[in-house]
Amino acid sequence: MHKPVGIALLIVLAACSVASAGPKDCWLALFPAPVESAVVERIDGCSVGVRACVFGGERCRLRRRSISFRIRRTQLAEGAQCAHVVLSTSGDSPFSMPKVSASGRIRGAGRVRAKQRMFCARVNDEPPSDPPTPDEPPSDPPTPDEPPSNGTTCEGVTLPVPAIGRRAHLPPSLPLLGTCADGEAASNYTTPGHLVPPGQADELHVVSVYEPFCSAPAPEWPHPCLVAHDPVRVVVEPREKPVTLVLAAYDAVRWQIEVRPGATVRRVLTGGYHAQEVVGVPREMVESVYLPYAYGWEVSRNTGGGEFWSLLEQARGLTGLVETSFQGCYTGREFAIPYDADPPTTCEASPVDGDETLTPEQVAFPGCADVLAESTACLTVTQGGLALLGVDSGASCPVAPVASHSLYDLSSLGWLGDVLYACSYNEGLVRLDVQTGAVERLEMPCAAATADAGSLLILTGYEPGMSSNSSVFRVAGYDGLLAGEAEATGVTNLWGERMTARDGLLYSAWHSTNTIQVHDLATGELVREVVLEGYDNWINGLDVTPDGRLLILGYAEEGLDSQLMVFDAVTGARLGTHLVPSADTAMGLECRSGR
Repeated sequence: MHKPVGIALLIVLAACSVASAGPKDCWLALFPAPVESAVVERIDGCSVGVRACVFGGERCRLRRRSISFRIRRTQLAEGAQCAHVVLSTSGDSPFSMPKVSASGRIRGAGRVRAKQRMFCARVNDEPPSDPPTPDEPPSDPPTPDEPPSNGTTCEGVTLPVPAIGRRAHLPPSLPLLGTCADGEAASNYTTPGHLVPPGQADELHVVSVYEPFCSAPAPEWPHPCLVAHDPVRVVVEPREKPVTLVLAAYDAVRWQIEVRPGATVRRVLTGGYHAQEVVGVPREMVESVYLPYAYGWEVSRNTGGGEFWSLLEQARGLTGLVETSFQGCYTGREFAIPYDADPPTTCEASPVDGDETLTPEQVAFPGCADVLAESTACLTVTQGGLALLGVDSGASCPVAPVASHSLYDLSSLGWLGDVLYACSYNEGLVRLDVQTGAVERLEMPCAAATADAGSLLILTGYEPGMSSNSSVFRVAGYDGLLAGEAEATGVTNLWGERMTARDGLLYSAWHSTNTIQVHDLATGELVREVVLEGYDNWINGLDVTPDGRLLILGYAEEGLDSQLMVFDAVTGARLGTHLVPSADTAMGLECRSGR
């Protein structure tokens, strides 16, 4: 074992799996010391061997009392998979370290009191052995393109026309601390290699922020950040191909590009609502263009003004390239190109595997026989999960708990067999398994979804950058969504995101109103307006029964309890009212015939 120079290296194992087979995950904690040589340590009481090495902080830059660190993977000389982390001083913060999996993948991050250093760790079932001799080649590692049994190959970002079916099918963003301002999660992805044309001459890397970080001290007026702010650094490491950068922002940004030895930047396109400045590369390399901004690829990162889809269309269209990577922040500080030497490209398999070919009447709901015996039973979503409501009695029967997700504005539901579709303002199009409550977030922007004659009707939303805004498209279920195959209906410019369909007619409403509009799905013609008798409040769900009853889920006259109201679908006459026996607000209504 090599002895460190100076203070000894301390490694603490906080938690470790000791199962006899399979990869092990350990929580590692260490205080790096000012040493130059490697240290090998064995943790007693755990079947996992840990190899740790500490180097001088070559890539560290101290910034006041807090500096950033970046994560990347590398290969040790002896062939061990390692994760290199540049750490940072952060005042007297409690000490913690990332979780390192058996493959060397970093999960999470932490901060230390000690001076910044770099470390790598290898976690194996057995202590590392001597490197194999040339006559004894190591066994072939699994190919990078081979997804695990519980995963699926990511499909990247698709931008079909029409906009329905736009999807970001990607692994979760990596937690790159230091990229964004303190406390903000980074948004990033690397396009799977098979989706980038093999003959593409350059790598395209897209970086976008809302604003730059401002390190000025406490508030003054005029605030220093209104006059001058920190540059946003973009560090380009050596790549196999020349790099084209697309840099976008809302606020004025001074982009400081640092090109490492061996790297080549061929072109820089920059744009934003305010003027952008680029330094660090020859001026003739920089092009000022119109660019929208985005601070994330996830739907949840584009509900406050971000325009990811439009930005990507512009970036691809202006360069003729498919992006190799995207990185985004609301408040940007520093970006590395690439942000990870071996980013994940495998996505989780869908947790929703219900049969969409069934009719709602064919779906079994054990324990809800009484509700199903009524003339009509309706699925709805509460914070407690899925429930069935009986229209005749107002009785409620819990169906399945739903994994945590945003319930904001799930006012329209599409029921296809064992699967329920809904558009969430914060999450886009989601699928819910009516038997298990499992949720799949498709990362597809939309405003509303409902079912009609065995297919889905999707209302494209009001998100910036989406073509055919506020139009209704017909999609043949899950497969049609993934293929981006959509058929336009005659309904366009629809401003009511509450909707349902019956017999060729689309019923829609604004979020709070006393009027339901009825359009012909084929022609888009407004057939009639139905004024609800005695109700002018929030529409939290609606449906129409085969016998001509208009069902409205809304708030009770007093308080915020939900109530299920029955109206005549032609005249709007009120036929009945039931309080929904639930402590949670019920959202969405999609019904089936009973008895």
